[in-house]
Amino acid sequence: MTRTMLRRRLRALSGDERGFTILETVIAITVIFASMVALAYTATIGFKSIAYARERVTFNGVANRIMEEIRGQAYSKIQTGLLSSDLTGDSNILNCGGTPVAYRFESCSTGEKVVNSGGVLSTTWINPHKGTVAVSSITNNIGYTWSTYITNNNTATDPYRVTVIVNWTSAAYPNKANNVVRVQSLFASPSGCVSSSTHPFAAPCQPFFYGLAQVPPGQVSISGSVDNLTFASGYLQLTGTEANLQNEQVTQGRTTFTESQVSVTDGAGTRTEGGLLTSAGAADSDPNVSSSLYGSAQQLAGIGGTVSSTAGGTAISFDAPSGDTGTADAAVAAGLSNVCPPLPDPAETDGLPCLGGRVQQGGTLTSSLTLNGMVGGLGTATLASVAAAASNPNKSFVDREVIGVDHHVEMTATRRFGTISIGAFPSGVGSPAGFDYLLKVTGYQDSATSQAGTTTTAAPSAPAPSGLVSFWNGASYTSYAPNNALLNNLTSTVTRSNTVSGDLVVVTISVNAGSTPAITGTHQTNPIGSLRTDVDSSISPFVATVHYVVTIDGQRKVDLTIALALGTMLTRGVYGKPPVAG
Repeated sequence: MTRTMLRRRLRALSGDERGFTILETVIAITVIFASMVALAYTATIGFKSIAYARERVTFNGVANRIMEEIRGQAYSKIQTGLLSSDLTGDSNILNCGGTPVAYRFESCSTGEKVVNSGGVLSTTWINPHKGTVAVSSITNNIGYTWSTYITNNNTATDPYRVTVIVNWTSAAYPNKANNVVRVQSLFASPSGCVSSSTHPFAAPCQPFFYGLAQVPPGQVSISGSVDNLTFASGYLQLTGTEANLQNEQVTQGRTTFTESQVSVTDGAGTRTEGGLLTSAGAADSDPNVSSSLYGSAQQLAGIGGTVSSTAGGTAISFDAPSGDTGTADAAVAAGLSNVCPPLPDPAETDGLPCLGGRVQQGGTLTSSLTLNGMVGGLGTATLASVAAAASNPNKSFVDREVIGVDHHVEMTATRRFGTISIGAFPSGVGSPAGFDYLLKVTGYQDSATSQAGTTTTAAPSAPAPSGLVSFWNGASYTSYAPNNALLNNLTSTVTRSNTVSGDLVVVTISVNAGSTPAITGTHQTNPIGSLRTDVDSSISPFVATVHYVVTIDGQRKVDLTIALALGTMLTRGVYGKPPVAG
């Protein structure tokens, strides 16, 4: 093969390996660039539209928030409308002439009349009826203007129309002129009582009553240390009852009673016995809830029981009786089979709300200390006991009475205690002649009553409690009425020592503090023009603190604090006048 033929063959083989020409490359780049520009333009337009849509959603929320706050105003604010002197300078409010001048919204021919009055008080979003917000974090720092309009062609028959308009300068389209959202709502209220304080819109012209009668569960608490025990604290809790009523357009009532209870807390935790709570909470006339117009609950035999902290022959125990009984009645309309208050008290028959509770302690609450684990034969001491007030239950009573223009509500709380005894010596030590307890409260009774309404037959009352408080004076007992001022900061100490099983045992019991009852009976009528009257009556009974110490051969083995706190009994009433226009 000649050299010439070889060159020709090589040229033929390499003929298809030529690249893009410069012209082809320029054309390709131009096409790609045009496509990217078109895509960027489309994306920019899309992002702007999304941003603008976000703005509209935001300012629609602003307009709705303004409308919601206007809905919260009293209906009388809608009826008085805008301030007459605030109408000028608003291009949406047109002076359409006439006598008196008729102002219309946006058009004299088709626009509704703008409701306006002179002397309208400053009211959020209504007077003034327009304003500007420069920037707001809620609106992504975009300023806006707002305006509200109240219109009605015939205030005797037509509902009122409220229009809220919000304008802003768009960040997405700065030159767009129609950045505006508009929200409208119709306002109407049926005939009836209205009040800017209680009823922003019309409601039945009914008074409001609230009544509370409360007998709290009193308590004797014991805390401190007992050698060989992990004891920390315990208590004897007495019975209690409460009646609670609210009455206006609907009636809601609840009555409860609480059984006596005991508790102890030591290294093993807290343990309780008794304390059953029974309630009649279904007395409710609200048609929107599934409840009864009458409720009654009874407890014929309490649970009772014993809790203790023990180690060998040493123990501190708390005992609750099992014979407590109670009844709780709640009636929307007392009478016939809706018996209230609990029998045997006279039943109400007037068809008005009534609540009543009663609870009877069925036996003696007791806390005792056994010390045989420290010294054989030292025996047991009663630290505290509360006997039952036989046939004298604690009572709570709330009743609506047909007295006065709007009637009134009456509250009564009654409390009775059996003998309360605190601080006895262990049997192995013995007691001084005539001594049984350091401190005793016998025959204690108190009560509180109050009434609330336009007419009351008696002022709130919490008479001085009856009974006696007695304490050991070293030779015998000194007794005072529970409210005697000589009981304030009461101090009395008794010490007894004896050799038991070869060990010297010294027991010291002392009253460290006492106070007389705090009694209040207040009838508070709020300032002229106020819608409510408050009535309270309460009594906080005698309280005392006893210190109980046992030393054996000079070493302190028992150091306890016994606190008597019977709780503040309370009656409370509230009367609210029927709402009037305001």
